[in-house]
Amino acid sequence: MKLADIKNPVSTLPGIGPAAAKLFAKLNVFTVADLLTFYPKDYEDRTHRVAFSQFRQAKVHCAAVVTGHDWFGYGRMKTLKLLVSDGTMDAELVAFNRPFLEKQFPPDTLISVTGQFEIKYGRLQSTSFEISRLDDGTSGRTLADYENAALPDSGVLPVYPLTEGLNQKNVRKTIAAALREYGIGIENELPEYIIQSRRLLAKKDAVRLIHEPKSIAEAQEARRTLIYEELFRFQCVIARRAWEHKGAVPEPALTVTVPQGSMQPEQSVRETFAASLSPRQKELLARLPFPLTVDQQKVVMEMDADLDRGYTERAALIKNIAGGKRDAGQKPVFTMARLLQGDVGSGKTLAAFFVCLRVVDWKGQCAIMAPTELLARQHAESAARMLEPLGIRVAFLTGNVKASGRSQLLKQLKDGNVDIVIGTHALFSQQVQYNDLQLAVIDEQHRFGVLQRQAIIEKGRKIEGTSSYTLHLLMMSATPIPQTLALTVFGDLDVSVLRTMPAGRK
Repeated sequence: MKLADIKNPVSTLPGIGPAAAKLFAKLNVFTVADLLTFYPKDYEDRTHRVAFSQFRQAKVHCAAVVTGHDWFGYGRMKTLKLLVSDGTMDAELVAFNRPFLEKQFPPDTLISVTGQFEIKYGRLQSTSFEISRLDDGTSGRTLADYENAALPDSGVLPVYPLTEGLNQKNVRKTIAAALREYGIGIENELPEYIIQSRRLLAKKDAVRLIHEPKSIAEAQEARRTLIYEELFRFQCVIARRAWEHKGAVPEPALTVTVPQGSMQPEQSVRETFAASLSPRQKELLARLPFPLTVDQQKVVMEMDADLDRGYTERAALIKNIAGGKRDAGQKPVFTMARLLQGDVGSGKTLAAFFVCLRVVDWKGQCAIMAPTELLARQHAESAARMLEPLGIRVAFLTGNVKASGRSQLLKQLKDGNVDIVIGTHALFSQQVQYNDLQLAVIDEQHRFGVLQRQAIIEKGRKIEGTSSYTLHLLMMSATPIPQTLALTVFGDLDVSVLRTMPAGRK
């Protein structure tokens, strides 16, 4: 079975009762799958001995003998000290809140000790240590007998994040039980040819070695396999999303592809641009008292091409279904997902208006979402001034719109009597319904969360037969967040850039 399919609660493992299960829940570990993917944050290498005399070089790990006991403090504050020696130095183990160690480790007991040591009050001391019994001192064995013998707690030990009430031994013991019971049956999640070509470990071996490595090299190899698998799954998700809105998976490339037409002479761009416009786009261009920059023209043509392709594929799907053709196996309808990047004043909003007009000419609705009411109102005023003379029906919707006018506005929006609605988060509220929302423009996209952007996208989702498609998405920003830039790198988001300013702007 796949690791994620092991849904058994951790309480089914031996030694895990309700109290221990609650402690693991604080670490977001609820199932056996959660436990086996609760990877170590570090490793402690105990494959080499470190004597008391080498305490400054590394964490001490050696065999020692208990030479006596000592106490300090009074009453409830009385604290035990175990006096020990490994033959190179004498040391003291300060056992706060552990008076029971006096009976467990009487004088002459041979022990294995691991811990951080320091010189304090003129003596070598440790207050954070682990000890285990090697011999009770009655067999006649000495430290010399353990000079070359392997200590019982030697090896590479995983170090996990903890919460109050859990210690490393508890977590290691529980994970070891999970590996014994479920580890053998874990199946590979990567294709076999990738495992072979990349020289990766099988999934069951990687999970086992990440928790129980015999060396640091094994832990690193397991980590490499699990990291590769995680990135592979991430790339699959990105490819699936690209398939959903592009109908194709982007090809990996190490070189930059220059968009077709981006190297055209300026005069040629202007001629191509003018000929490519829809009727209302031409009307807006004729009304402008200034020319568009070459970058604005190129950006508008790129987005127009996306919209036209999406509309054509959408119309073909609807026609096939209406004609009784099955849509099983149909490629997803292309939908634009594009980032428009440009400095403040570079003309992003005007480019977005042109794209909205293209959608309106395709008989669709547009929503322009801004993070603040002030910015949304500025966009609405600009749209009313520039687009309403063209017969475009523009509406303004925020949370502050009064109920009397709000209900009428929502009805007009649902009936398709609004072409472009501009507003804030209210655009994706539950009571807002659209007639045919085909384009969402998100300004200053870095100020909206992933779930907020997804909510407006779902407002435009349409279902035809067994196929579904969603709206076109245009995000605008002068300062894209790292997550958005990562999406452009991995092929899930196309990018258009306005590099030049309109005349008169700096």
